[in-house]
Amino acid sequence: FAGMMINSLDLIPIAGTDGGRMSHALLGRPGHLAFSSIIYGGLVLYTIFSGHTDIILGYLFVNSFTQKDLEIPSRNEVDNAGLGQATIALILW
Repeated sequence: FAGMMINSLDLIPIAGTDGGRMSHALLGRPGHLAFSSIIYGGLVLYTIFSGHTDIILGYLFVNSFTQKDLEIPSRNEVDNAGLGQATIALILW
């Protein structure tokens, strides 16, 4: 159960998590930053207004301090992912 929870939290597309790297590959750097901030804000609002402040709020708090650096730029951030690559990534996500 603990491994499933850790993996599911790691797939949330914020900062440098696995989900964040996937959204960075699909959306590019500007799209990832916008999408990541929308997801982060939505999760904060969800935890405030739903009353479920157990693991998600703690995860966001720890993540905001440990994952605040941007990813190292790759050699080729110009080419976008093709339709086939994006489809496979979204299915596996």
